[in-house]
Amino acid sequence: MYLNDNLLRRDQDYVIDYEYGILTILLPLGPDDIVRVEYEYFRGPFGAPADYKSNFIGAVLGWTPNEQVKVRMEIARYADDPKSAALLEATPVMPNTHTVMGLSGRFDSKGLSISGDLALSHDQFPFDDNRKPNAANAVLGVMAAADANSKPYLVLAHRDGISVGAAGVGDFRRYGVGSGLAGPVVRAMAGSDDGTYTWFFATDGGLTGRARSTTWAIGREYTLRPGSPAMT
Repeated sequence: MYLNDNLLRRDQDYVIDYEYGILTILLPLGPDDIVRVEYEYFRGPFGAPADYKSNFIGAVLGWTPNEQVKVRMEIARYADDPKSAALLEATPVMPNTHTVMGLSGRFDSKGLSISGDLALSHDQFPFDDNRKPNAANAVLGVMAAADANSKPYLVLAHRDGISVGAAGVGDFRRYGVGSGLAGPVVRAMAGSDDGTYTWFFATDGGLTGRARSTTWAIGREYTLRPGSPAMT
């Protein structure tokens, strides 16, 4: 990634969340700035998009014991590599193996000619031995808090921002990068007790702070990124 033809540094100038497909730039951008992103598609066999790397193997065997008998066997096997998935637990499809085999023979003797062909196709789709367990909800932090009107809230930190719900109600609303967080993954949270009603969110993209209001919203009033000086 380049900003005005200057190469940016991953995890310092920008962060990538492959699971959610989010690219977050950690530098301020102006209306005249030019961002250039170079990327590659992960493609499978025959140029089609795929979740796994695949191997394609083919072989032809011939046997002619004498002038009257000829036997020929052809085999082709296509197999996904289960270990090649970028995020195995998040991959929506399972690996597949497909084998095709053909056998042909011919017999010629004194005006008598006999020939035959046999084909076999076997598609192995591992329903049971590759079954994925249900992934646990990855909650990275829990915080009880209140707004300026002393209304209680429950705040959950996770890999896609935070979810906020009024205590005892059970309805949660999610806030993420689009709401002002510096990064999609929130690792820790804290609230000040000095009367300023300020929330702090530690993300992979830096620290985001927001003064609490009666209407729950996140705004990037200030953001500390990795390598920034301490806030005073």
